[in-house]
This record gives sequence, C-alpha cells and structure tokens, in this order.
Amino acid sequence: MIKTNLVEFENDLKEVLMLYPEAEATLTASFFDGKMESEVVINGKPFNYSYSLEFNDKLEEKRLKKRCAKLCLYKALSNYFEREMPWGALTGIRPTKLAYMEKEKGDFEKFFKETMLVSNEKTSLIKDILDEQVGIYEKNDNSFDLFVSIPFCPSRCTYCSFISGEIARCKDLIPKYIDALVKEIEESKKLIKELKSVYIGGGTPVALETKDLKRVLDAVGVQTVEYTVEAGRPDAITKEKLELLKQYGVSRICVNPQTFNDKTLALIGRKHTANDIIEKYNLAKEYFSINMDLIAGLPEETVEDFKNTLDKTISLRPDNITVHTLCIKRGSKLAESVKRLDDSGVKEMTDYASNELRKAGYKPYYLYRQKYMTENLENTGYALKGKACVYNINIMEEISNANRYLVMASLRREGSDKFGANNRWGWFPSVSAGWRISNEDFMKGIGWIDELKLRAGYGVTGTEPGSAYQYISLYNFNNSYMSFVDGKWVNGIIPSNNPNPDLKWEEKHEANVGLDFSFLDGRLHGAVDGYYRHTRDLLYTYTVPTPPNISNSMLANVGSIMNAGVEVELNGEIIRKQNVRWSIGGNVSFNRNRLISLSNDLYQLEYLKLGNMNHVQTYSHRLEEGWPVGNFYGYEDVGLRAQGTQWRIKGAEN
Repeated sequence: MIKTNLVEFENDLKEVLMLYPEAEATLTASFFDGKMESEVVINGKPFNYSYSLEFNDKLEEKRLKKRCAKLCLYKALSNYFEREMPWGALTGIRPTKLAYMEKEKGDFEKFFKETMLVSNEKTSLIKDILDEQVGIYEKNDNSFDLFVSIPFCPSRCTYCSFISGEIARCKDLIPKYIDALVKEIEESKKLIKELKSVYIGGGTPVALETKDLKRVLDAVGVQTVEYTVEAGRPDAITKEKLELLKQYGVSRICVNPQTFNDKTLALIGRKHTANDIIEKYNLAKEYFSINMDLIAGLPEETVEDFKNTLDKTISLRPDNITVHTLCIKRGSKLAESVKRLDDSGVKEMTDYASNELRKAGYKPYYLYRQKYMTENLENTGYALKGKACVYNINIMEEISNANRYLVMASLRREGSDKFGANNRWGWFPSVSAGWRISNEDFMKGIGWIDELKLRAGYGVTGTEPGSAYQYISLYNFNNSYMSFVDGKWVNGIIPSNNPNPDLKWEEKHEANVGLDFSFLDGRLHGAVDGYYRHTRDLLYTYTVPTPPNISNSMLANVGSIMNAGVEVELNGEIIRKQNVRWSIGGNVSFNRNRLISLSNDLYQLEYLKLGNMNHVQTYSHRLEEGWPVGNFYGYEDVGLRAQGTQWRIKGAEN
C-alpha cells in the first residue's frame, strides 16, 4: 500500500511497490526552482532524496517528475530491504524502446546503470539486443505491420489472460466473428502503404475449421513479406492446414510447447503430450521457419524440469526460441488461486537458458516485460543468425508508421451468478482508434504544432444487480404469520420476490470522439471530447399484480436512457522562466440526457417519484419518459396569501 500527494503518478508508484510486496510506503514530494524534494517512509523509516529537473515542455516535465518519483521510491525500498532488482526502477514493458530513445541523446548504458539503476547484466542484454536488431530496426513513416486476431483455442491454459474462448463453446459465434473480421481486414488494407509483416495470432488460429481459416487467409491475401501464423498447439495442427498456410505465403509459424513435461501440460490445461509436440514440429519444419515458446516457472516445475525442456528444444533446432517468465495475469485461472508466484529457481532457469542458447548459436533479438512477473524478470526472444522475426521487433519498438495510426480492440465475455441460466453470460466488445496527425508528412513544416491527435472509440460495458438470486423465488421469515408448533411460536415464511429467469446485464453503449492538441512548445494544450451514451435494459424493481405473481415486485430489464455531451479542456502557460512559472487552465462541459423508455408490454410505469421536500410533504423530482433526468418537479407559487403566512399555489383554489 502506498500513500502519496502525487496522485497522478499513484498507479506508476504502485508498480514499483509491487517489487517489494511486504512494504508499506508514503511518498511526499514538492517541486520548486527546478528541483524535486521528496521524503519516502518505508514501514516507518524515512528516506530523503533530491533531484534536479530540466525540461523543455509540459510533456517532458510530467515524464521527468514521474521518473524521479519512481526512483525515489525504488531507492528507499532497495535501501530498506537491502535488495536490488535486476531492472532497477524500470517498470515499463519495453526497455529496448527506452534504450533507443536514450541512444539518440548519447550513452544509453550510462543512463540505464547510473540513472535507472539497472544491473550490468540486464544493461548488457539490452545492448546485445540492439546489436542484433541492426539492419532490421528502421523507423519508416510509411511502413505497416498487420496483426489479425483469432481469439479461439482448443482449451484455455491456466496462465492465459487473452481475450479468447474455448472453440468448442464458441462455435455459434465463429461465423459472425469471421464475417466482421474479414470486413475489418479489407478496410485496414486500404490504409497500408508499405507492408512489412503479417501476424495472425491472438489465440490458436489453426483451431478454426479449414473453411473458416481459408476465409481469413483469403482476406489477407497471398503475401511475400514475413508472414507468421500462431499454430501454437499440436492438437490443432494438421497437414491439410499447413499446406493451406503455405499456399498463401505463410513463411513462419509458432509451435509452442511451453514445457516437455507431460504432468505440467495436464496441470496447465493442455490436452496433448510432449510427443505430440515433437510429431507436429517434425511435420511443420518441412514447410516453415518455426518459433517455439517456453515458460520458466510453471506450476510445480523444478529447475531440472525446465533444463530438460530447454535441452530438448535446442536439440530440435527451431529458428527461434522465446523464453517467457511466468507472470500472474488478471483474468487468468491462475490468478484466481495464486496471488504471488514462488520465486525459487526461476532466475536459475532463465540464466541457464541464456547460457545454453548462446552456446548453441542463438542470439537475443527482442525483449519485453510484464507486470507481476516472477523475480521481476523478462521475456526474451532468441534467434539463429538471419532468423529474427521482423514483426516482433517492429511491434516491441513501436517503429512502424511512426505511431501515426493507433488501433486497439477487445472482446470480453463476462458471467455472473446473479443472472439465471438464460442470460448468465454477456459479450462486451470495445474498439478505439487514433490518428496522430502531427506525425504526418504534411505537418512537418508546421513548427508551432507539437501534437495533434484525433481519436474515436466505441464500447459496451455491463452492470449486474446489487443483490444475488433475483432470478429465482426467495422467501423470508415473517412474524406476522406465526404458528404454534410443539409448544413454540414459529415464524411464518412469505415470498419476498418473483423469479425472473430472463434477468440480464444492463448494458451501456458509448461512442466518443476527441481531439488532443499541444501548441507552441507545450505552452497551450488541451482536449475536446464529444460522447454519446445509450444505456439499455435498465434494471429496476417494478410493481406487479398478485396473482398471478407470488409477490408484488419484480426486478426486470426494461428502461433505456440517453446521455450526450461535449467537454473542452484548455491549459496555458503564460510565464515560463527558470524560477517562475505561471499556468492557467479551465474546462467547460455541456450535457444533455433523456429518459427514452420506462415501460414495455409487461411492465408499466408512468413516472418515478424521486427526492423529498419534507417541509411541503411532496417529492422534488419526477423521472418521466421523454424528459431529462434531474428535472425539478413541484408546486409553482404565485406569492403569499393576504395574511402573509401561506403560499399561494398556481392553479389551486384561493
């Protein structure tokens, strides 16, 4: 737990604190005269640190303040526990991207070691990776990498948090998903100027039936660039599908054992054996360059188990071997039962992998990190000479199309036992896109514009009832209906609600569009946002007749409501000098809402009475179809009576 006055950096500081979960911390910081002064208290012991801050614009100022706050906390934690972390104060997922940024300024190794307190070992690893990326790493405003998501797998691994489902349970959804995916691929291809690579993943794409897989491949088209498909699981790989992939120009696939220990495979939810992996690998190597993924730290695996897996993988001689470190991901089955992973032996596993892979001719060529990783380690991809994956490098370093176009999509499936079997599960999609206009070629000569980004998004979220078991009949004890049984008074039982097996998620559908801007070296910056929100199937308890119902109330999904508005934020820096800064900012918002419906054929409600005005013994608001939410409703006075002690109400008899 951490307490801090730097509220905007609280989540970043929590990531540092997670490196030392046994700690409680307080961080208080102040900024003046280009300096940061801080006091950090760890489990009651204080530490004080000071940093000088030099920056040119608002964005850089915020970045430096966050970096120094994280450093102060990390230094205090490592001093208190007398234990340093291999990546120091770095918590980001792309340390190589940061290395490239610092390399442009000068010596990234000095920055990593002396400023961010990264170990010599990890700094050397980053240097090796940057060396391997020479000839591949290239910033190109016109280049694109195409990623296609197939979120279906034969079974769900316990450590997996991908937005994916078991294919046997999703068969009815697949045709609609493929229809939508094909349209999205076709529209995306229109944006592409220079295609660098294609990657089909997100689950186990070859788990699709051949006809469905062919539809996706048709949409992508035959390609001559690096083309990867996550074959992934041997229980989904067939000769027919491999030959189909080859026809469309696929050059690279992933066959991911994770481990060659049959006991572990069963434990993590895999429905195949180690021999199945070897059989399908031998089948696929005739067609493709192959990557194999391994995981260090799998449940109940020893160092010897991992060594055996690595040795077996090296003996197969795939072109790429990626060594992952197990991490607890929210949304995974593993996270439901394990809050913190056992660190014992994992670093020994990854050290062994690094040494043996290098001896066998594999070089590290890309790296990324994740939250909640065992021993604060990393995931590293190794490749034989000339076999590095272009897509992995481009995506990890974010160098394709210079970050002009940003797209993110997700599909969540959520369930709740507060609903009956008819509607227990719901699908909640979301998609967002951004266009960094300021990174376009036609903007290069406009010096007064620092950043100009247009963004838009759409998503659906669900709300469940506050109480459980509203979809079945419930009964309560009631002392108004007592019986005298065996010499004792016994409370009676009466129904408290009606069953509603059709109870379902209340859904909020929201679309938004916005513009972020920064001008004149950050002196003027802000944002304009517009949104439209439609909440449907509102949950409300309606009065119903008895009989035929056993109780006079029923929780049901009936109403809908609309919200729309515009929000504008504007900030300006009037004075910017070394010792004096004067900034001013403000925001304004406009909102309109309307209750669209409150009734349907089964449940009728003319309006809702809300609020109270005790002094006149009436309610203060009325919620009515076609009217805004929040309107006052009450008597209209026209002055006082002649005696001066009573109000005169408009329309009432005088």
